[in-house]
Amino acid sequence: MRRTLILLIIILLSNFTGKAQDSALDLHIKRLLVSKADTGRVIDYYTISRLYVNVNADSALRYAHRAMKLAQKLHFQKGVALSLLAKGVALEPQGKYSEALNLYLKSLNLSQKLKLPDLRCNIYNNIGIVYLRMKNYPQALTYFFNVWTYVKNQKNSDQAFKFKLLVNISEVFKDENKPDSAILYNMNALAIAQQTNNQIGKAITLFNIADNYILKEDYDKALLYLNQSLPISVKVGDTEGISLCLNDYSEIYYYTKKYQKSIYYAINSLEKGKKLDNYDNTRVSYNLLYLNYQQIGDFKKALHYRNQEISLDDSLNILKKEKQIQNILSAYELEKKQNQINTLKNEKLIQQNIIEREKYTSLLGVTFTILLLILIFLLYKSNRDKKKLNERLSVHNTEVIDQNQQLEKLNETKNILFSIIGHDLRGPFAYLLSMIDLMKDKAISPDEQDYFLSKLSENIQVTDHLLNNLLYWAKSQMDGFTSNKVVFDIQHLVNQNIKLLKARGDKKGIEIRQQGIIGTLKVHADEAMIDLIIRNLIENAMKFSKQGDSITINLENSKTFAKLAIIDSGKGISLEDQPKIFNKLNSFTTYGTNNEKGSGLGLLLCKELIEKNDGQIWFESEPGKGSVFYITIPNSDAELSPAIS
Repeated sequence: MRRTLILLIIILLSNFTGKAQDSALDLHIKRLLVSKADTGRVIDYYTISRLYVNVNADSALRYAHRAMKLAQKLHFQKGVALSLLAKGVALEPQGKYSEALNLYLKSLNLSQKLKLPDLRCNIYNNIGIVYLRMKNYPQALTYFFNVWTYVKNQKNSDQAFKFKLLVNISEVFKDENKPDSAILYNMNALAIAQQTNNQIGKAITLFNIADNYILKEDYDKALLYLNQSLPISVKVGDTEGISLCLNDYSEIYYYTKKYQKSIYYAINSLEKGKKLDNYDNTRVSYNLLYLNYQQIGDFKKALHYRNQEISLDDSLNILKKEKQIQNILSAYELEKKQNQINTLKNEKLIQQNIIEREKYTSLLGVTFTILLLILIFLLYKSNRDKKKLNERLSVHNTEVIDQNQQLEKLNETKNILFSIIGHDLRGPFAYLLSMIDLMKDKAISPDEQDYFLSKLSENIQVTDHLLNNLLYWAKSQMDGFTSNKVVFDIQHLVNQNIKLLKARGDKKGIEIRQQGIIGTLKVHADEAMIDLIIRNLIENAMKFSKQGDSITINLENSKTFAKLAIIDSGKGISLEDQPKIFNKLNSFTTYGTNNEKGSGLGLLLCKELIEKNDGQIWFESEPGKGSVFYITIPNSDAELSPAIS
């Protein structure tokens, strides 16, 4: 339910400084009409680029490029450093983090050579923001603290810059689930906002403090700070800030079980969020309304808002994927046309050479020796040109083949997605609609209603699990993913998943227990991916176990890897079906002991994720006696090489 707060305070402030920004843009653009091509014009280009960042990213990039060209022509090194910074700032909101970081590092090297500490601080802050957006929190803190160490004791340092820096640091601690540290830095930022009479800054920091107290489950203090933030947002006309505060009020009242109050604030926040077209706020409002109506037993409204939330997520994801596919198709068509143009140009060039050769042959027929030499020269040149042309065509053909393969892969992924959506998701939703119709027509008794609602809850849990696996797998196929490997305690993940799934196991009459290593066992891998693998394997074991069966999680350690075994006493896998497990081209699935339906994606996803983390997965199964699924993960002392069983 928790949302990610706004990272860049300058973006928040842009809503309230729009007129001033427009005025500054007009001023600098008018100056360009009369200014000379000197260092002053470079600074104007740079300033216009920075002013355009929150208005039009393409214009910001264009003016930064103009500043760069002029600065290089004038050998104005400070202007070059500023231009590199401006280009990085323009690329960053587009998600081009790698390119932005490269530009920032080049600008940083120049600022160090030129001994420009203020510019260096600005670049460090921007690099920290990139790492924060990439969720690389240690790197983000390293750059933010480097800046803070320098500016905190500077008497004449920019107070607005200090304020933004403190809020950025607090965001890192909040995302790392360290609310006390986040509150401390927000308090420091609040002091600066009060000292400089920055009303927007006060509203932001008061809201951030309240949000962190919600994380601490200290709802009284959260209300205290929200009651200070909201009036300021109302006074300055900050509709987005008002919507954020209303959602936090709703969240607090939900956690304190005051559901009607929570609904009131969520509805008000939803109205403002829709006017702003703010996806995050609107989604949070839908989620809060769904949870509240579920608690008070109004399942019809709960289902309505849950569907709105899912529809909002799905529509944006579909648009994003369609845009990506369209971009690939457009690039392919553009490349194809360019190849045709290049081929025609080269054919015309060859034809011109032939005509010219004939012309020289007819005109320079004075002596046979001279004619022969010219002919040999032209033949050699023609053959060389043809060879170069063939080489270029071969390179282009290879690129076209690669693009075709990529499109085929995307088409294959699309077919699998549509197949799962058509066959595995329509059933649960049809069951849900039928249940709603029966309840609406009062065609079932209260006892039958309780029974069907219980079945419906199980159905929705299975469908939710399927959707999570489906979306994660689709993202991996279309975007690819990289593992963020860290050292962590795998025993903690095992305990966490046992607690998470125990209630479902108890409900089905299945005992989940653990054996082997009980203490800490450090491994080196992507913690989120390993968590998803463990949860999928335990849920898979539960799916094929019946009442009275047991699931055992066994954890062992060796010099190079940790070995985790998920052992169940369920119905096992038939010999003829075992080769189909982990087969991407022919994914295998069957019904569980309670007729649970799967997509076959869970085990495929486990295989892809464990191999991304230099591990392996395999299984042993005997029909009627159960199955054992094994995974290996490099431990914290091992070199990063593939694990072996």
